[in-house]
Amino acid sequence: LGVLVRIAYVNITAERPQIVTYQIGDRVAYGDNFYERSDEQRNGYFLTVNRVRLVKTTDFAAEQGFSLPEAPAPGSPEAELFYVPEYMVDMEVTIENQGNTEGYIDLYHTRLISGSLDLWVDETIWDALYPHMMGDISFKLRENTEADMHLPFALNLSYKLNNLADVNDMTGRTFYLHVTQYPVQQLVEITL
Repeated sequence: LGVLVRIAYVNITAERPQIVTYQIGDRVAYGDNFYERSDEQRNGYFLTVNRVRLVKTTDFAAEQGFSLPEAPAPGSPEAELFYVPEYMVDMEVTIENQGNTEGYIDLYHTRLISGSLDLWVDETIWDALYPHMMGDISFKLRENTEADMHLPFALNLSYKLNNLADVNDMTGRTFYLHVTQYPVQQLVEITL
């Protein structure tokens, strides 16, 4: 009984993050908030979601002028894990750095979530779109500069292999872009 009372007490008195929801076009300041570790140092960085659309990946590649990787030979070990999603969420953003000399943006934790549907920046599309990043989905901006970028969110391979979701599950839903988690959970509301 004592253990149950203690568990209930800890859960009731636990500190919860404040939740702030933004809309497309709002400028979101990272401030002293973080996603996973308090030493992320993103104060001075800002993110603005300018436009979001669901698009066929091949059409996006043609628009942006890059080539998607070709599938390996069927039956080869590489073919088993090769995956380029058929559709993606093209999120056009502006990222600014106003005076930050130490921090960086890590897109690994920047996720687009709707209920149990969790979209991450697709690394295959990211690598083809930004080959100069050499496979890294984290980056720094020079002080007092900004960059307009495309973030290619997509269903990952596990959704396809397990037949859990497809493009039809993405349309008509409200997603939330998770920018920071704590002490303020900052979300950008997005409807596809």
